[in-house]
Amino acid sequence: MAQDAPQADVTIGALELKPAIEGDAPLLTDEYNAVIDQTLAVDPNSFAEMPVRQLRLPALTMPKGLDLSRTDRADGSGTVIVRKPLATEWDANIGADLGLASNQPGGYSKDNPLGVVRNDRGSGAAWASVGVPNFASVDARVDPSNDQGRLATTFKHALPVGDGFAVSVHSRYSVTETLSQPQAADTRPRVWGNENFAKFDILSTGTTLGAGISTTSADPVTHNTLSAEQKIYGPLGLATTVTDIGRPGESKSLSARMKLTW
Repeated sequence: MAQDAPQADVTIGALELKPAIEGDAPLLTDEYNAVIDQTLAVDPNSFAEMPVRQLRLPALTMPKGLDLSRTDRADGSGTVIVRKPLATEWDANIGADLGLASNQPGGYSKDNPLGVVRNDRGSGAAWASVGVPNFASVDARVDPSNDQGRLATTFKHALPVGDGFAVSVHSRYSVTETLSQPQAADTRPRVWGNENFAKFDILSTGTTLGAGISTTSADPVTHNTLSAEQKIYGPLGLATTVTDIGRPGESKSLSARMKLTW
């Protein structure tokens, strides 16, 4: 009778596999075999019955309680508004409005393959506001880029209309003064202004319709404005504004807005 050929050991990487010899213990115990069988017996259809979770916005590493919103325009410019509520009994906030200048087209070069010249000459203003919610507020603003300071008082009130609508009105009175020293031939008078605005909110669709008028002592023309805002998803929204309707100087704007709150 021919004898069986000797079985050689096989090494794969750092794992050494030895041939099984009759009478030796099995390589895997019954417990490990049960775990493998349970893993391979997963039914793919069971994943379809799992509950659907809502999409969450990614958490951003910003100080808690800080509101940040940005508006971009078609020419590449934009505005960033930063607001910080204060821990007081009144509705008190401080913040800053940052104006982003649009980039200018430039010539092509190996250092500028996109042909764009970045414009770093933006603008900025600091402001503070103290008031009683849904009644009145006093606002102060300093704008170094325009060399101006402004103090304003705003009266506002919002009322629900049924279950799905709301109406809000506000009236604003302001005085603006130039901060630099006046020249001998330039009196630089204070500019008084008044704004009256009303908004109608459709709560079920996230739509806001607005209309208002504004006047200043430096401009004899009364300006009228119509606006519409629509929430798209989460903090993303669109805003449309038409100013001086039916006049030669009529202006229209369409902007996207994203407001995140931490």
